[in-house]
Amino acid sequence: MLRNWALPAALWALVAVYAAGIFYLSSAPIQEQPPEARGIHDAVNETVTTVGGEGAARHTPDVEHFFLYLGFGLSVAAASAASAPRGSRWARGRATLALSIVIIFLYAASDELHQSLVPAREASVWDLLLDTLGGGIGACAMVLTIEAQRRRNNQGRSPEAN
Repeated sequence: MLRNWALPAALWALVAVYAAGIFYLSSAPIQEQPPEARGIHDAVNETVTTVGGEGAARHTPDVEHFFLYLGFGLSVAAASAASAPRGSRWARGRATLALSIVIIFLYAASDELHQSLVPAREASVWDLLLDTLGGGIGACAMVLTIEAQRRRNNQGRSPEAN
């Protein structure tokens, strides 16, 4: 069994690694990305074009932002939930979601600032909104999943045990 601090520490380390990955990807235009990142971009572009037609290809970066931050939101919410103090389930869930969205927004804002300093990249309020929306949906999904698991684990227990 992990010590009380080990799980939150491991999850925050995952958040840091994910954030470092976002920073790395934001440091160069897609043409200068490693082959793996370009391959993902090409696959997303092909999917977007297949679903929406040729004109939809211009939305590929939007889709990438949304899903990249959706994963970030999942990891931030997991770390926030593991770090939350004991209390009512509802209070923990709301606090976890609120903290996660603030962290996601602040990191997305810092990412856009970073992109504004990188040649051939630009900052965008639209990207900031997509990042926050994707991250918020990921965080919400994680909080709902954690709360559902807690309810399943606490079935049959007295209400005081929750």
